[in-house]
Amino acid sequence: MSGNMVEDSLLNQTTSSTGPREPAPHRLPGAFNAVETVMKLELLGRARSKKWIAAMVVWVILLTLMWIGMLAVYANFGSHNGMSPADLATALYQAKQWSFALMLLFTLGVSLAIAPALASTTINGNRETANLAILQATPITPSALLWGKLLAAWISGAVFVLVGAVPLAILVGTNQLGWTMFVKAVAVMLAEVFIVCAIGIGASALNSRPVASVLATYLLVGLLMIGGPLTFVFTANAMTERVEFDFHSMNYDGSSDPWSNPDYNQDSRYPGLNKDPGWKCEVEKNEKYLSHTNRTWWLLLSSPVAILSDAAIGTGPHNSSIEGPLYGVPGGNTMLGFLAGRIASQRLESPSGSEFLARAQDVKPPQLSVYDDCYVGPDGKIELVPIREAAQLDNEVFGANYSKFLGQSWYWGMIFHAVLAASAIWLAWARLRVPVKRLPKGVRIA
Repeated sequence: MSGNMVEDSLLNQTTSSTGPREPAPHRLPGAFNAVETVMKLELLGRARSKKWIAAMVVWVILLTLMWIGMLAVYANFGSHNGMSPADLATALYQAKQWSFALMLLFTLGVSLAIAPALASTTINGNRETANLAILQATPITPSALLWGKLLAAWISGAVFVLVGAVPLAILVGTNQLGWTMFVKAVAVMLAEVFIVCAIGIGASALNSRPVASVLATYLLVGLLMIGGPLTFVFTANAMTERVEFDFHSMNYDGSSDPWSNPDYNQDSRYPGLNKDPGWKCEVEKNEKYLSHTNRTWWLLLSSPVAILSDAAIGTGPHNSSIEGPLYGVPGGNTMLGFLAGRIASQRLESPSGSEFLARAQDVKPPQLSVYDDCYVGPDGKIELVPIREAAQLDNEVFGANYSKFLGQSWYWGMIFHAVLAASAIWLAWARLRVPVKRLPKGVRIA
């Protein structure tokens, strides 16, 4: 008992002599605070870099020159004599549609060209200078370190997109080109920049040398841009099925010209039929090519250009003062409409060769197919066959309406790109974990 009393008194004396206890040490920073800290460090480093500022200045100058050039083109439309005011307004409206498409795709191309440089050296570059080891020695988790660097790279690239969006917004607002279309297009561009930055982060974590990661990122972005479309083109022939069948065709092997003979009915499809012995109804070979690109159309959606074109299709309001189609509708009058129309048309499903032959040869003898131009009757006379059945079959198989697929394909490409980005982020996170179990050759800790 006495021992306990001594201990209590000593504790009381110590407490009274030292005063109140010191506050507990600060807790570990939260995840969002850690991400914000890393992001600020990265952004401050980029702000101090003259290269990033110089690139932004060049970008603004390019946009200004493009804007001046467009204004000069628009002003030149007023010099077209002989055009009615309605035709001139339509031509000017379509010219602005093309200008918007060109500036949109140009902004996407420049942003995707800059994004790899912003992200593909952010990990191995810091590792070479031993700055990464300092951050890894702090309570900052690998996830916070990764997301801080990724968001900083994305924000730096997004600035180029948003600066490029300013003249686009002016063009849309002053010409009724459609704000929904504009918002979708800018959102897709921002998403694509994020995806490329994620790929660059992954390449930076996997490669020990910055040069190798930059090259790998640019190669992968180039592969996405043209690799899928080129593969689609190279496999198009393999996706085409050739069908051959017999049909009756009218031929003329006489010595005179039945179309110039006044004794023949010139309103007939074949003047002098069954009067002029030169007319023959003969069996020939016909061939049709059935495209099955509905199996490979998705290859086109690996390209960010295809994704952007399909996403920005046909959502603008109609300009009531213009006689013409809506923005983005295929028909050759807009670039985005043309690209989206080509994607949509490849999704149409053609019948198989056997199915097509069954329909083409679904006729009664002596006809051979719905493509027959004629047939010889029991009395030996040549009978003509209406072409409406063949035209109907051709229209169903080769001229089907693909408008239902317009603007309905781009999200498949975005899903594919999102999977790539998620894979790259996971690989980068795995390489940032500490302690490191195995280091690649030539990689230093500090």
